[in-house]
Amino acid sequence: MAVLPLGSSRVSSQAQAAVALSSIASTQKQLLQVQNELSTGKKVNVPSDDPAAAAIIQQLQQSLSKHDAYNTNIQAASSHLGQVDSTLGTLTDLITQAQGLASANVGSDVTDAQRQSAAVVLQSIITQALSIANTQFHGVYIFGGDRSTIPPFTQDGTGIKYVGSPTVLQNHFDAGNLQPFMVDGNNVFGALTTQVAGTANLSPALTATTRLIDVKGASGDGVRAGAIRLGNGVSTIDIDLSTASTVGDVVAKINTAAFTAGFAGVSAAISGTAIQIAGPGLTTVTDLSGSSMAANLGILTPVAGAPGTPIVGLSLDAKVTRLTQLSDLNGGVESIYPALR
Repeated sequence: MAVLPLGSSRVSSQAQAAVALSSIASTQKQLLQVQNELSTGKKVNVPSDDPAAAAIIQQLQQSLSKHDAYNTNIQAASSHLGQVDSTLGTLTDLITQAQGLASANVGSDVTDAQRQSAAVVLQSIITQALSIANTQFHGVYIFGGDRSTIPPFTQDGTGIKYVGSPTVLQNHFDAGNLQPFMVDGNNVFGALTTQVAGTANLSPALTATTRLIDVKGASGDGVRAGAIRLGNGVSTIDIDLSTASTVGDVVAKINTAAFTAGFAGVSAAISGTAIQIAGPGLTTVTDLSGSSMAANLGILTPVAGAPGTPIVGLSLDAKVTRLTQLSDLNGGVESIYPALR
């Protein structure tokens, strides 16, 4: 059996104090961290508290920030479209009012005064519709497209013009979800639609009741009041047509003057879309000085044809007006207008 020496060590008072101070500092640090977590409600206040957790927190904060932005976009779009919906509701009411006004003024029993009064109301409706078309919401014209800082509809002497843009603004409502939040004013009001050209011939027939102000005339610039000179190859008569208001008046005045002057067989009539003058002799028609009535009526014939050759006037090109009968459309051919009734 062997006896070994027992090693002995000695810890200095200074070392013991250092260990104690270190322990106290660590405890204070932990206490401070706990107090900080309690006061802020956060376990990680600075990245150094937990670098791994800090990275995850940063990613989550970015995600939350994006979703907050998406939510803000959704709320703004909802408010914007809510204003659009309200505006279109008002517009629908105006259209319904205009339709009722139009229906109430159809028919021969409606007087000109009533139609004029309705026209004043209709103009007011148009003015209101223009105001609706230029509605603003939070400083933005809701029907202006991506030109939303200027009024999309302007009015001048030629009518109402769309100066907005058919391209609407868009926004993100989720990751990868880009959607428009505006309504295209072009689609709502048909502002940029192409002209609709009908295929049916609506040119009305020339009748005795066709007003001279409702024909374009042989030269296309209307019929101006005046006097004509009618000849039968032997003598002439001057006929004042300045008081004629319809094509029937013109025909009647020519026939009355010819009969009174003893122009046997000379008569005027409506033929198709023009006036025709027939007679057994050398029939001529000229304008008196300062008048263009014969030229406007398309019957100007200073040089007669062979005896008995009628004067077949040029087309007076009657216009479609609010007084035009459906039965007069397409030159009075009944077969094309039943679908318009």
